[in-house]
Amino acid sequence: MSIQTNPITINAPDHPGQPIDRRTPTSQRVAALAGAASVLAGVTGVTIAETNTAGVEPRSASPFLIETLTERTSDLQGGAVLAAVAAVLAMVFLGPLWIRFKQSGEWQAMIAVAGGLTLALFWLSAAAQQVAFLTFAHYSNGEAARLLIITSWDTWRYMAFPFLIMALAAALAALPVWFRVVSLLVVAVEALALAPGTDAWAPVMLGCGWTIATSVLVALSADRGSQPVDE
Repeated sequence: MSIQTNPITINAPDHPGQPIDRRTPTSQRVAALAGAASVLAGVTGVTIAETNTAGVEPRSASPFLIETLTERTSDLQGGAVLAAVAAVLAMVFLGPLWIRFKQSGEWQAMIAVAGGLTLALFWLSAAAQQVAFLTFAHYSNGEAARLLIITSWDTWRYMAFPFLIMALAAALAALPVWFRVVSLLVVAVEALALAPGTDAWAPVMLGCGWTIATSVLVALSADRGSQPVDE
């Protein structure tokens, strides 16, 4: 004997009398977790390709720069691949992000998606940076490598920008009150990280942790359908 289960249905507003299946597809929950996977892949890629641990700095001699980059070819290649994967995962996350935040309003959804898209672009730029280092090492262009190192050091703080945008959307959305308060704190910390001369490492890591928590929250709240959560 087989047992059949019926989906929870309501009448479609545009088609009265026609039921809507309120069950959330598994694919949507998996896509929601792509946000957490994106952060993990991106941070891992950036970490393994980090050149500071090898003593590389803007004042390093060109031969030393080329030698170090050449020795770390496999690390740079792996970092580029992981950063590119992180960019793809961040774009996958945009779908569930839009669906969840649109329950609060289109403006919140657009702000959240803008932040997620900016995060994807940052991961993509990180991948491009590793490929550039490989290219400079191949052609023994130490001065170009030095310029890229200086630029990356100065622009690292802007990694806080996508987290600030997404946290702002969360603070304005119909999410649990505790999470909205945390999101406001994240907004404040990320805004401080954008100030020149500040050490942005801790705020960026905070933003990464917040994004992982948001990804899990979106996945867990998927079964609540279109009802906002404000507890």
